[in-house]
Amino acid sequence: MSPVWETEKRAPVLGIIGGGQLAQMLFQSAISIGVEVHILRSEGDQSLNSYAKELTVASSFDATTLYHFARRCDIVTFDHELIPAQIVSELSSRNCTMLPNATTLALAADKARQRRTLAEAGIPTPRFAVVESAAEVEAISAAFKFPLILKAARGGYDGRGVVEISSMDDVISIFGTSKMPVPYVVEERLDLDAELSVLVVRSSNRKEVSVYQPIRTRQHEGICVEASWPSHLPRSIDARAVEIALSIAELVDSVGVLAVEFFVVGGEVLVNELAPRVHNSGHLTIEAAKTSQFENHIRAVLGFALGSTDFISPASMVNLIAGPDAKEHRPLQLAAALSVAGASLHDYHKSPKPKRKVGHVTVLADSTTSASADAWESARRAMMAPLLGDPMAALGTHQN
Repeated sequence: MSPVWETEKRAPVLGIIGGGQLAQMLFQSAISIGVEVHILRSEGDQSLNSYAKELTVASSFDATTLYHFARRCDIVTFDHELIPAQIVSELSSRNCTMLPNATTLALAADKARQRRTLAEAGIPTPRFAVVESAAEVEAISAAFKFPLILKAARGGYDGRGVVEISSMDDVISIFGTSKMPVPYVVEERLDLDAELSVLVVRSSNRKEVSVYQPIRTRQHEGICVEASWPSHLPRSIDARAVEIALSIAELVDSVGVLAVEFFVVGGEVLVNELAPRVHNSGHLTIEAAKTSQFENHIRAVLGFALGSTDFISPASMVNLIAGPDAKEHRPLQLAAALSVAGASLHDYHKSPKPKRKVGHVTVLADSTTSASADAWESARRAMMAPLLGDPMAALGTHQN
């Protein structure tokens, strides 16, 4: 049976819930392949204000608002996983096509549920427990040695909701002796060899699946500051990460892009967390791969043939993030950033705040070492201020 837009001889209408940078880059890819886009954003989202023709601003993402939005679209997808799964399920039962589905979103939005599901399926993760009070942390402290990492099961991202604790005094200082506001996943702090991300793309017909080779990421204060390809890890590590990511995509019935983030510890690959959407680690695919993650996500949810996920060059992507102590913010210096040969700049059109991603720079080169050096240089010129995670920051080498 042909899709309704083919029967009606028109372009498909893709709805995107969320109006941040991920929606912006999905929107850009949709324009290129002739897909009409409608955006439903919150009052605080800024990235698409000047560009999207069909843009609805919602004070809340309640079921009624989402239903009226979804009925104007052929397919609805997301730039975040914060919409309650029960609402997505309800809309699906009312003939709204929501991709990824409610089951996938529910798993991704709850780290505790996510870890338990993966563990039950025999997928390797860090050793963990789920706690809801300081007393429960104390009860497991004999088995889980300090220092510990506590991750909020719901609502945390970009370092938010992640707490490192060195003793029970830290736990009580942060949470008191009462019940925690949400459950926390607790794990021992690991001595990491590396961090990886694997992006799996799965079509809505579930018959076509593609994967981008592992992308190496570098985090600072819980926030991704750089992503690069290739990983320069042993082939066995890359292959194992791809194998696990593909099995997870089938397990959670993902549609579109599924990002699987990994820790590499002592030669072992452990799943950290999942994101059922286009992902920060995959931004470099815009320039460095034959088909970007954004175009492939659109192709997948609309049931189009997937594009090649092959990389065409070593690459590095650096996020433009002001440091936590930044006091003066300026617009991105576009000309300065692009004066670095080979640099591609993406401006998210966001008001800068400390630790907020306001853009990114990608550079392709003959090696990741060269690409990284040039990407950081372009990023410094773009921000004209200290960058979060800048490897040269301690040397005071920021250039204006």
